[in-house]
Amino acid sequence: MPLELLIAILIVFVLCIFGYICGQLASNKDYSFGKWFLFGFFLFPFALYRAIHLPEPDYFTLKRTEPAKPDPTLESTRLRSENYLGKEIDLSAPLDITGYDLYEREDHSRFVTLWLRTHVGKTVTSLLLSVTEEDENGTVLVPERVVPFSELLLAPASKPADPLTLELSSKHTYRVSFWVKEVFFEDHSSLVNEAPHWVHYSIEHPQMVEESMAMKDFTPYAQCYPTVYDWGWRCICGQANAEEHRTCTWCGLERNTVFTACTPERLAPRITALREEQAARAVRQKEAFDAKTAKEQEEIQKSQHQVAMRRQRFFQMVQRRKKRIIAVVCTLILLFVGISGGYKWYDCSVHSNLADRYLQANQSEQAHDAWVHAGKQQDAGSIEEAFTPLHAVNTDQSHWTLHTPDAVASVPEGAFICDVVDDQVFYRQTSDGMDKTIWQKTIGQDDDRELFTYDEKAVTYVYIDGCFGVLQRNRVGNSTLLLVDLDTQKTVRYNFSSKAVALSKTKNNELLLYFEGATWKENYYLVERNFYGQWMSRRITQNSYQDYEEEIWYDCSVLDE
Repeated sequence: MPLELLIAILIVFVLCIFGYICGQLASNKDYSFGKWFLFGFFLFPFALYRAIHLPEPDYFTLKRTEPAKPDPTLESTRLRSENYLGKEIDLSAPLDITGYDLYEREDHSRFVTLWLRTHVGKTVTSLLLSVTEEDENGTVLVPERVVPFSELLLAPASKPADPLTLELSSKHTYRVSFWVKEVFFEDHSSLVNEAPHWVHYSIEHPQMVEESMAMKDFTPYAQCYPTVYDWGWRCICGQANAEEHRTCTWCGLERNTVFTACTPERLAPRITALREEQAARAVRQKEAFDAKTAKEQEEIQKSQHQVAMRRQRFFQMVQRRKKRIIAVVCTLILLFVGISGGYKWYDCSVHSNLADRYLQANQSEQAHDAWVHAGKQQDAGSIEEAFTPLHAVNTDQSHWTLHTPDAVASVPEGAFICDVVDDQVFYRQTSDGMDKTIWQKTIGQDDDRELFTYDEKAVTYVYIDGCFGVLQRNRVGNSTLLLVDLDTQKTVRYNFSSKAVALSKTKNNELLLYFEGATWKENYYLVERNFYGQWMSRRITQNSYQDYEEEIWYDCSVLDE
């Protein structure tokens, strides 16, 4: 497995550990493990700090939302209320109107809500109601009108049903008079009220609660003593009944039972018993309250103790969690430092072995690059004196041979001489074993200038038509030609899709390259300047190749040995 792939897998593994730490911390507080895993994978320091300071979930708060029932009185103002119960009643009507509320909306329209109950013994399904509207002075604003109400379910002797809503015709209505004209029952029968028979009466509630409780043994609706009037009688439930009625039209009690058993004298023993029961109940309630208070205090103390223990355990858990995180982070840092140091040591060892093999094969330049890459500058400097420049293409190699070592002694230490043309010295300095920087220096002058930098394997160096360049080999084996104009400092680069195996300089100061692969003549390329002084590369055709058959070729493949 390549070392680069191994390092990439190790880095992904370490990042997964970081993401797992953040995800586990967040999941312990009921947050999403997946989201915090990705957060920790890409932004570990920030995710770790945020995950540690996430708030603990509140398990003791339960929020419930219930939809509110529609209320017709919303966004309206109640002007007045009138209650008929215990004041007046229509004895001829099968339905009692116990009262109404008057409301006004923001647009000044008014409506009333009616409270009804039936005392006929049948369930009412619909009715016809006569309505008269009056102002504050009692003046009739709207004549009497009949309003129907349907889809009702008013059962006898039941709890008050939801009120009925009635829209008013006038915006000045202050009082409303009602009386029931006709009622329809569940058994499809009906009852017509020809005219109302209004009677006035009152309800006097007992002063003591025990009296009402004693009367509730007869009916749960009991609220007063029975009374006889000239038009009829009033039951203990407060319902007014006509003289001909032998039973109460609301609760159903017989008149003889009501007036015989529901008198203060007959109820006195029951009232006394209720008072004794109430006193005993009060004692028991006090004892139960004291016991409950003591138990609650005990539970409060126990709960406080549990909360204190839970807080202590949580604090200890946080401390342990921090220690574990610190231990994991330190371990990962040490692991990363160890792997980095091991990789550096391994890389130095590999390149040192490569340098030894290059020296044994008399490949001084490759050995120099390997020593530099291994970080052993002293060993690299020891073999630089044995370097021999490559003169694949040179305008005049005789000029180079005439120069003595003293002529180029001012070249920086550790530099490698690439070529010497007339009084110009082209040398290379390698900084880290990969990047090679080409410099130009005039002999006898301190005018070094940087030409270009390349980072691939050099095949040879060329000097042609006032330009200096390098023919290099990339990582996949293809060739690249890089030239720089010494006057304008402009560079030109040619990338070829094949490997250059030979090159030559033509009589017209042009560069001719031959690439491996096909055998026909079209595998030759010519690099030259055009009419405008710009560099260009073109393929040599089979017809024009004969012009270059007598050229002296330099074999590039010897540099790969």
